[in-house]
Amino acid sequence: MSKPDCRFVELALHKFIRNGYVKRVEEIDSLVDSQMTDCCRTWATYPVELKNYCESKGSIRGYDGLVSADFIPVDIDKPDPSKVTAIVEVLKEFEIHPKNLAFYFSGRGFHIEIPTELISIIPIPVSEFYTRTKRFISSIGFESTSISCDMSMYNTHQLYRLSNTINSKSGLYKIPIRYSEINDNLQVLAKEPRYEEFADFDVDTNEYMNTLWIETYSDTITKEQAQENLYKTSFAIDTSSYKKTETIHPYSGVNSGSRNKTASTYTRKLIMEGCSTDVAMGILYEWNKTNYPPLEINELQRTFESNLKYADTFELSKTKNFRANLRNDIVFQEYLMKADKEPLAIYNYLILNLNDEDKSLELNWGEKIVIKRNQIMISNRSIATKLNILTKSGNVNEQKVRLVVDDLICKKRFNKHIIGDEPKKKRTILTWIHFDFTQ
Repeated sequence: MSKPDCRFVELALHKFIRNGYVKRVEEIDSLVDSQMTDCCRTWATYPVELKNYCESKGSIRGYDGLVSADFIPVDIDKPDPSKVTAIVEVLKEFEIHPKNLAFYFSGRGFHIEIPTELISIIPIPVSEFYTRTKRFISSIGFESTSISCDMSMYNTHQLYRLSNTINSKSGLYKIPIRYSEINDNLQVLAKEPRYEEFADFDVDTNEYMNTLWIETYSDTITKEQAQENLYKTSFAIDTSSYKKTETIHPYSGVNSGSRNKTASTYTRKLIMEGCSTDVAMGILYEWNKTNYPPLEINELQRTFESNLKYADTFELSKTKNFRANLRNDIVFQEYLMKADKEPLAIYNYLILNLNDEDKSLELNWGEKIVIKRNQIMISNRSIATKLNILTKSGNVNEQKVRLVVDDLICKKRFNKHIIGDEPKKKRTILTWIHFDFTQ
């Protein structure tokens, strides 16, 4: 799968006024001249979808597609060269040389640009990108030098002043400078534009910076690496013997907005086609590598495990007769064929959680009851929450569970009775009456 071409930015070419004006990075120079004041762009870059979005909505507000960046800026509000030096010294500890950084006098303070080649950054959703960038900058350790960086620079869709345009607060230009010039009289240099290119980047991925970036995924890199190693060793399974059906294409990657949904679908289908959980996870793990970007390992694990509840219970059988019984069950087959898999998920959940034997249960108000073999006490809300069954607005869909349960009762798969007289003490008990799973 080809990576999206993130070369578009939003421009604000007069006094920071934003109107959804989107252009390619390569077009900026032709649109800006040295007499323009307070001209900015988003420092992050976007695919063409941003242009389409802004043309439709008239604003960048609400856009949550993919985003990337050529650099991550560090903004120092005051013209204090010692703060620039302190930042450079911190970055040297990460084996980053000043020649691989870009420096600017902003007309009032300094801008330093850290090239993203150092961290192998790839396009990710807006909701992740800016949060992770803020964590990344915080983790570098600038605070240990008492450097006051402007953290608002990492707010969503933040604007960034364009070089060789006038800063109205000082009347000076933002200009590129060499690191060796930070102690020069920049107020004089910045009285006019400066078009020399000083940055001579020849940058490879920096191991230390890349680690910091990866750590923004989770609490610790150790945990993330441990999970990665676990999956590499546990699911290095030969899947060639598994004959994939026409409905399963595990090596077709998808973009970020479809990853979880597709992973859920594949999990259910793989198990229903007879894959063991180990083989299914192995296939899913390989498929995830083709996504752009891949799901984080811990997220893939959560999605897989949560969707085992949806899967056909062939692999999760309670008895040797369970598989055969379900295969011959007309209602199960009916649910299996539906495009909407939630009824099947609910059906499976109820069966999987039936009591194997009589059990005594103490209710919240102190009353003790016996839940007998092949019975289950249910809460529509609890089932919908556990199975992630939601309405279009994102609320827990209790009504969906209720309708399926009523359907199963109507089709004589369950009997229902209510215990408790008061509304808050009522509980619903379902009894499976089709056949006995425990025999």
